[in-house]
Amino acid sequence: MTTPTAPPPCPRQTWYAVLCSSDVTSRPLGFQFLEQELLAFRDEAGTPHVLAARCAHRACSLALGWRSGEHLVCPYHGWQYDTSGRCRHIPAEPDHPPPAAARVASYPVREHYGLLWMWHGDPDHPGLRVPPPTLPQLDALQIRPDADEDWLYDTHFTRTLENAIDPTHAPFVHGASIGRRDPDVDLTLPSYSCVLSDDTIYGRMPIKLQKISGLARLVLKASPDTIYKEYWYVYPNLVVSLVTFGRVTLAALQAFVPEGPLRTRSRLVNARNMLLSTPLLSSWFDRVTSRTGQTISREDQAVLETQRPRYVTLRGSGEMLVGSDRILTELRRLLARRLDAEASEGH
Repeated sequence: MTTPTAPPPCPRQTWYAVLCSSDVTSRPLGFQFLEQELLAFRDEAGTPHVLAARCAHRACSLALGWRSGEHLVCPYHGWQYDTSGRCRHIPAEPDHPPPAAARVASYPVREHYGLLWMWHGDPDHPGLRVPPPTLPQLDALQIRPDADEDWLYDTHFTRTLENAIDPTHAPFVHGASIGRRDPDVDLTLPSYSCVLSDDTIYGRMPIKLQKISGLARLVLKASPDTIYKEYWYVYPNLVVSLVTFGRVTLAALQAFVPEGPLRTRSRLVNARNMLLSTPLLSSWFDRVTSRTGQTISREDQAVLETQRPRYVTLRGSGEMLVGSDRILTELRRLLARRLDAEASEGH
């Protein structure tokens, strides 16, 4: 079988998690998605909106502009756009209505679990009416915006997705940062099953890093049989990981945003069910979470950017996946199946 020489296409007819909700304010925030320059901002009611970021007039970046009432103002000549992307006012020609073609693209958005989701597909596609999946396991946790994270990887988003649900790399890539690998711990990963749906994959595994570093070890204590990790992959670009230490649960919701063919932005939201009522301790643990997340990202980056090819080949890769990689195998199958279905819709 011939190995493909190009990365798999990014899905189109679906909702993408693209930004941390906490980053979206009344001030325009520029971001990239599939080599397009976009921006997000909130209107006076706090509702988020996403527009194409290049002014229809002279292609200035609207992300450098500002909001005035319900309009977004271009910083170059003051053209004003409403939340649908239509130009409503041209200061140099106040007595003339703007041309009908004076508009920028707008995209449907939703907020879900501390993330801003954007629809990038066809406006008449039935998937537009289907919200992102809900995960009841997150309902008892509190989103912690002060621990949000952002990281850039020079690789395809499929590589970052696989890394985020890889159940066996942590003792080797992160053993010196988030904890110490107990030399007496058997690293054998017991056989596990995956629960599958059309757009999610779930798996649960034991944790092989049992000696946590730093002061966090004082609050993350539990007997080995109550320490485990759960993964959800949510199509197309979200991985949710829950780590449980007895009664304590920590969650990381990681959106892998394809900025370009071989450039991926990770935006991560953290949540937990502990240290919520004591402000000083809560703030301290937010900082610990953020610092640890950045260290983990840096360690992952050092490995991910060496992989070749820089994308996952969904079929016939030649990579030797084994039984402990089952969740990765299921991820490749789901992506291939959904991309095949999307291609069939286009014919």
